[in-house]
Amino acid sequence: MNPMRPLLLLFVLATCCLGADAAALSAKGFKVTEKNGVITGLNGSTKGFTADDFKAIAAVTTLTQLSLDGGEVNDENLTRLAGLSALQTMSFNATSFSDDGCKVFAGFPKLKSLALFHPSRSNPAFTGAGLAHLAALPEFESLTLAGANVGDPALTAIATLPRLKSLRLWHNIETADGLKALSSMTSLRKLTLGQRLAGRPAKPASLSDASLPSIAKITGLEELTLQEARLSGDALMKLRDLPNLKKLTVSQVDTPAADVEKLKAALPKVTIDWKPLTEEQAKTLTEKLKL
Repeated sequence: MNPMRPLLLLFVLATCCLGADAAALSAKGFKVTEKNGVITGLNGSTKGFTADDFKAIAAVTTLTQLSLDGGEVNDENLTRLAGLSALQTMSFNATSFSDDGCKVFAGFPKLKSLALFHPSRSNPAFTGAGLAHLAALPEFESLTLAGANVGDPALTAIATLPRLKSLRLWHNIETADGLKALSSMTSLRKLTLGQRLAGRPAKPASLSDASLPSIAKITGLEELTLQEARLSGDALMKLRDLPNLKKLTVSQVDTPAADVEKLKAALPKVTIDWKPLTEEQAKTLTEKLKL
């Protein structure tokens, strides 16, 4: 039996079931998600992709979820995806688009969630200010920005998103002063806040005792996660000013256990998830994050 026949058969079946464009992407290693005979999701690396490959993605107009990994996701190729008007969830890693390229996001009317991991780290034209284009979306409610060479301009843009309910930030280069921009966000219900990248030379901590008064002004918060920091018990007590807080997660944070117990007593209606630092976590704070 010809050893290539099973592969050929799989490709033919994929072409029949998924359509030629989606089948071609599946052959390139993409994970294809289907529901009721309709392609709803694509997930994969764009390494080596050409303009035609991005056109193939854009041809799958039933997509509601798209996850792409690779620097080929630049301004031009992002524009080629503009016709995917059914998208609700998008995730990118290691992209190369600019602030100007972010205009494309405003053309996804059903977009609810966007995650950007290590976005455009080698492109100085991406400052994060372009995220303000997301404000035009009527259903947009969740944003993740992690591992980016962007700081306070990105936070200023994020603060303009009128319907944002969930925000996750870590390993960027914002400052404690920049975090003050978030205090005006009345729609925010969930916030995950990690530490800035250390840089060379190391920059002052973004998440520190000085940050907590600003966080305590986001009065709509129901869930708050703080990670990779050194926080005093007195500073954590500022969180008593959050009237709607239901859950507080303190992860990889250097805080005395006795202070955490005082905080639990002061916030009896809040579920507080805290564990003491492991040796490895303590080493990370000192050696990697330079705190």
